[in-house]
Amino acid sequence: MYALSPPINVVPLSKLRQGLSKYRRQVQAGDVVPVEYYKDRIGYLVPITIAEELQIGSELEMSLIDFRDNLNSAWESLDAGTDCIWLTYHGERRLAFVSIRVFHSSPDSDLDD
Repeated sequence: MYALSPPINVVPLSKLRQGLSKYRRQVQAGDVVPVEYYKDRIGYLVPITIAEELQIGSELEMSLIDFRDNLNSAWESLDAGTDCIWLTYHGERRLAFVSIRVFHSSPDSDLDD
């Protein structure tokens, strides 16, 4: 279990699209960003070091620009069974969008409200 780094709040998918570069910087600095769609937790943006420790069965890789432009398709991939989408910037993995099936934050720091 990983604790969410304060003061990270749950980020709606629509807000993620608008502020992806801001959230990328936060995650690269070590924060975990929970993402929701209509109040349902759909995944987490996590640093590479955390994602590499997870039990990942199926994975995809896409650029941050493709991720932003196809955000709904990306989370639908997680919902359909993909465990991790590695997000690249200039050809290098920078962060990961992981499924709620493989990543769990600690309950006392869960920010659902």
